[in-house]
Amino acid sequence: MDSTVISWLVTAIGLVLNTAVIAAVTVIVTRHIEKRYQKRDQAETERRERDEQLAKLQEAEKVRQMDEMMNKRCDIQVQTIREEMGKVHSQLGETMSIVRNDLDELKDSTLCSLRDDILNNYWRCHDWQKFRTEWDTSNMEALYAQYHRLHGNSFVDHLMEDFYRIPLK
Repeated sequence: MDSTVISWLVTAIGLVLNTAVIAAVTVIVTRHIEKRYQKRDQAETERRERDEQLAKLQEAEKVRQMDEMMNKRCDIQVQTIREEMGKVHSQLGETMSIVRNDLDELKDSTLCSLRDDILNNYWRCHDWQKFRTEWDTSNMEALYAQYHRLHGNSFVDHLMEDFYRIPLK
């Protein structure tokens, strides 16, 4: 073979080898670049996930702080309401005591008034008229019923027994 052909073959083989080396290097470099991109993308994805988790944690912390703040406000309001209710309860107790005393006084004065009316009707029928009418009887029974509802004493019971002994006209 001719030296030109050999030289041409050596050049061609060199070119083929160079091309193969270049192709191999290109494949290696491409794979290396792809791995770096994958690592970068994975790192970016992990960073985004961490950021999202951090944001969720921060949001959860904000919610917890808001709940804590609302609970404190509610506790303060409940305490205020309890204090006000205590004051109202105390005032109500005082007022009820006054009302009870007033009612007792009103009851006593009503009993006194009823007893006076019963006595006046009794003496009018017993001593002055010497008889009783249906109207006197129904009036005395109404007065006696009210007196009895207010838990009056037995003094009037005896008067009513005597009243029914007065002749009816």
